[in-house]
Order: sequence, then structure tokens, then C-alpha cells
Amino acid sequence: MTHNIVPLFQYKKNKIKRSWNMNEFVRKFKSYFSKHDVLGSKFIGLDKLKRKLFYVGQNNDKPTCIEINLKDVERFTIKKQYNNIEAGALKKRKLYEFLTAIFLQVSFKHNSKLINLPIFEKKKDNILNIEELEAKIKAWETTVSELLLISLKKSA
Repeated sequence: MTHNIVPLFQYKKNKIKRSWNMNEFVRKFKSYFSKHDVLGSKFIGLDKLKRKLFYVGQNNDKPTCIEINLKDVERFTIKKQYNNIEAGALKKRKLYEFLTAIFLQVSFKHNSKLINLPIFEKKKDNILNIEELEAKIKAWETTVSELLLISLKKSA
């Protein structure tokens, strides 16, 4: 199986209570990850030894954890969605002002299905420094892509 979607309150043998508290989650589980970040209201963690990526966020107002086996991942990219930008609008406003959502898109080697992990959604998230968030997301894309390249070289 390439990925698992499990309710957060069942994750890691019920060590986390049903109530959602990102700071408590990070405090309890950061030792499981070789790299981790809180991106807005989402958590992303990487276990380099087991080659697994963990994403924690809200799905239909319920905390959810997605575990992705990187051995099965082909690409890991950033996907951005924007509102319509009229001609000349970028002279007065910055591009990020039109941004409606940012996703980390995961595509798998033996499956055409894509997974979009929402990192920023304008309707749900109140992010003051979107440029800082974009820099962190870019760093995650680079880190995971490098792991995928190492895996590709080993299999060749």
C-alpha cells in the first residue's frame, strides 16, 4: 500500500486524544521525524530512515494523518491555484494576493492517481506571511525530491 489515511486519534496506538492540538502533537511526536514543520495549520514530517512522509491536517473538520511511503512516489511538487488575474492587475497588486491555495502534489510510480495535500487554503487559513510559507514549502519540495533522486540512483 502506498499511503494510509487514518484518523489522527487512532494514530500511533491512540497516544493522541481526540481533541486537536497541533502544539501537543508536535511535542509528543517530533522525535519520530528526522525533519518536521508546522505549515500554517498543517504538520508535515519526514522519517528518512523508513522513507515515509506524514501529513497532519483537517479533513471535514476532523484531524487526519496521511502516511505516504516514499518508495512508491514518483514526483513531489508544489501546485498553486490563483484567482483570475485581469490584464494589468499585477501592476497594482502582487501575485500572492491572487493566491487561493497551495498544495503539495504527490504522484506515484505505478498509479496514475495524484494526492494533493493542502498546505494553504485562503478560505480556511489566515497566514500573515505567505512568502515565508512558500519558502518553507519549497524547502520541503527540494528535500523530498532529493530523497526520490537518491532512491532512483540506487535502483539504477
